[in-house]
Amino acid sequence: MKNSMRWLVPALALAVVIAVAALLYPRLAMRYAPEDKPSAAAPAQETAAAAAQPASTPDASTAPDVTATVIAPESAASAEPAAADLAPDFEVLDGEGNTVRLSDFRGRPVVINFWATWCPPCRSELPAFDSLYAEYGDRIDFLMVDLTDGERETVSGVRDFVAEEGYAFPVYYDTAYSAAEAYQLYSIPVTVLIRPDGTVFTQQIGAMNEHAIRSYLNDLLSE
Repeated sequence: MKNSMRWLVPALALAVVIAVAALLYPRLAMRYAPEDKPSAAAPAQETAAAAAQPASTPDASTAPDVTATVIAPESAASAEPAAADLAPDFEVLDGEGNTVRLSDFRGRPVVINFWATWCPPCRSELPAFDSLYAEYGDRIDFLMVDLTDGERETVSGVRDFVAEEGYAFPVYYDTAYSAAEAYQLYSIPVTVLIRPDGTVFTQQIGAMNEHAIRSYLNDLLSE
């Protein structure tokens, strides 16, 4: 009996050690498992996550920085001027009796000279205008507008005067005073320079010599 008890105690102790070891082993194994080694459920989770991620979505850390470029409309400088900014339009008759409007010349620089044969200052600057027309006529449209009232100034009388003086510039006849009223003329001569876009570049009252007129024409062309 004593012999059997002697072996029973160690056997029970060994059994207890084995039982304790069996309980602690899984916990110890999970605690000391390598961190980069996924658990058994990891592959399935990674597969599900990959399936949910769009294939074309780049990694935010490596995706190029793409900035949308917005093309702005052209500057206001190239836009059409407002109607209120345009030079006053008018109707006159050309040498053949056809109606001509100032707006017909839009797109080219224009010089307008208001004059009459009975006006000595007007007559004094006509030779300069004729000379400059021969020089600048291919780049600037000249409108030599005669204030033709039908009494003191007639179309036939102006034609005779221009022919006698040998002027080559084109003459337009303001028989209805459309131009005179549009520019509110109270005295002549008056010279108006118009930009290609139809706006007024400058307006000068009184007779000018050839040097002064040339200077204004050059300024208009170089703007």
